[in-house]
Amino acid sequence: KRQRTHVPNCVRRPQNYPTQDFLELVKEKNMSELTPEEYCAAHLATFCKAALYGLSSSQTGLLINYVDLPNILIESVFPRHFH
Repeated sequence: KRQRTHVPNCVRRPQNYPTQDFLELVKEKNMSELTPEEYCAAHLATFCKAALYGLSSSQTGLLINYVDLPNILIESVFPRHFH
């Protein structure tokens, strides 16, 4: 019996409409040449780039660590953000 491997969501996403940020990251390679790991890394990098842009262009933006949820909301986010 053949073992099934997990395919991450970003690889299952249709590759017909990549974002401009994604294309800039992988410009040296054709989309079909990317390994699943390279595709996921580029996909994740576009999220990180968008988050950093949002943070730098915001007066109230705040980065938080997911593992700190939900306590960080009560201890820091709500008091600082909604004052």
